[in-house]
Amino acid sequence: MLVQIKENHCKDLYAIFSSDENAKHITNKVHSNIHDTRKWFEKIDKQMTEGEAFYWGIYCKTDDALIGFIALHKIDKRTKSARIAYVLNRKYWGQGIMPKMLQALLNYLALQRDFKRLEATIKVSNLGSIRCIEKAGFKLKTILYDYQSDTKTDENHVRYFFVYDLSSSDNE
Repeated sequence: MLVQIKENHCKDLYAIFSSDENAKHITNKVHSNIHDTRKWFEKIDKQMTEGEAFYWGIYCKTDDALIGFIALHKIDKRTKSARIAYVLNRKYWGQGIMPKMLQALLNYLALQRDFKRLEATIKVSNLGSIRCIEKAGFKLKTILYDYQSDTKTDENHVRYFFVYDLSSSDNE
């Protein structure tokens, strides 16, 4: 289930961001303590308040925990496009959770008609994420050989660049 991320989710988010395994696949640095996660939350909370980004938490009822999130950031209102990002606690990988959550978000966004195009940049080594984004209907457009992340913590500068056209029915 997708929920609004709130400050009380920081403990669950710390479990994600403190994982070396998760850090291999995202551009954030590993959080060494809960304070790092709270600072990250303050940053995204400000972005959400200002309409610069949207973050949805993935909530697991069984475990009563936030186990991941999906975000839209780098929003361009002129072109009605945004970059999508997502992460899932390593404990829940391989269970089909993220493709379902991505599809739920894509269905919601198609109804809202606020966006025409979503983009995703994925490390070439992140095979699970590549399969996930392709299952959701994203199409590989190009390879970015000199990609620079916002956080400057990522030394791998090669990314696959995927696109999802919300104004088309060709995504299936």
